[in-house]
Amino acid sequence: EPTTEPAAIPTGTTGATGEDGGGGGAGASSVSMTEFEFDPSDLTVSEGDTIEVTNDGQVPHNFTVTDDGLATEDLEGGASEELTVDLAPGEYEFICTIADHEAQGMTGTMTVE
Repeated sequence: EPTTEPAAIPTGTTGATGEDGGGGGAGASSVSMTEFEFDPSDLTVSEGDTIEVTNDGQVPHNFTVTDDGLATEDLEGGASEELTVDLAPGEYEFICTIADHEAQGMTGTMTVE
């Protein structure tokens, strides 16, 4: 006998979105660096996204993913750099590696989906 219940719709699957060129303007994030913090310090991105990192502080800072080598140059105040996320899904810590900036609070977590 036929049932009248709707077919189950899988959740969490969005097809080909997020692939190269998927959705103009999507996939861009920005991070601001100041003395002595990242804003935001919790970042969620997808593989292939671009992160615009800007030093809004007065002294040089950088954005460095601690266990992968994804990093900006040391950026002077007012400078910015774009990074492309080429990391597998997971959680990554990022810090500023200059002097004692990490100890002063320049740390964060990036989740790659």
